[in-house]
Amino acid sequence: MLVVCPTSLKHQWKSEFVRFAEREVQVIHGMRTARERQYREEAFCKITHYETLARDADLITAWAPDLVIADEAQRIKNWNTIAARALKRIASP
Repeated sequence: MLVVCPTSLKHQWKSEFVRFAEREVQVIHGMRTARERQYREEAFCKITHYETLARDADLITAWAPDLVIADEAQRIKNWNTIAARALKRIASP
């Protein structure tokens, strides 16, 4: 599962997952090499933000999440933005 949210909410999402699901959650952060490693690690859910979405499109495609949640989706209301186009390219059942 991938959660895409504003930067300020990444750790809030993590704490809610830990609190209610008691599952391992990976907050994606850092430089490209660190993010690359984080996408390969096992976790119930990975959390990233809209600004990183387009830059990590190849890493997300390689990982292939089975579910994508877009929090505060009004950020991608304009489907011509870079983040919106990157989100639409994620192949998720």
